[in-house]
Amino acid sequence: MEQQILGEFHYKANVFKILSELFKKPAEEHKELFPILDEAMYSIYPELQKESTKLAELFDQNEQMLIDYAKLFVGPFDMLAPPYGSVYLEEGRRLLGESTAHVQKLYEQAGIEKMESFHEPADHISVELEFIYYLYFKYIETNELKYLNILKEFIDRHLGRWISLFTDKMVKNSVHSYYKQLGILTKSIFEAEKKVLRPATV
Repeated sequence: MEQQILGEFHYKANVFKILSELFKKPAEEHKELFPILDEAMYSIYPELQKESTKLAELFDQNEQMLIDYAKLFVGPFDMLAPPYGSVYLEEGRRLLGESTAHVQKLYEQAGIEKMESFHEPADHISVELEFIYYLYFKYIETNELKYLNILKEFIDRHLGRWISLFTDKMVKNSVHSYYKQLGILTKSIFEAEKKVLRPATV
């Protein structure tokens, strides 16, 4: 049973690592991620595999896709789907507020002072998805329950509170079908994840 759970966590780690990459600027290398994503989805979220397969089919690094990425997540004018948790959790859509400080505290509890591979604030969607990957990876590596408890707190008190608002904006405001589908898939994964996530101490 333990090996089965660790196998599932390995696939989950892959899913969140890949999602983290897909919320960065579109790159040719992303094409290599879809077969890995599809395998993981088949193993842990089989009911959602068709959604990940559709996402791969829609990936096309053309000009419209790059424009959509910029309008949704970058600017220079109002972002149509701001990728920062504080926008959804703070009064007045204030960046770097108390919610961001809470996230940073959880990173530190998990042994991370800073996500070295990112130049974004701590509550950027890519950073937070990378954190979920890290927590699953550390549990697989150490078998320490604290990583699963941090994961539950992170989703219950932070990312789980804003991910639906964010992905709904993606679906509503995307022009390119790829980003609509990425929003649909991401929201569905979190809905499935919240159903099975329980405190590791129980």
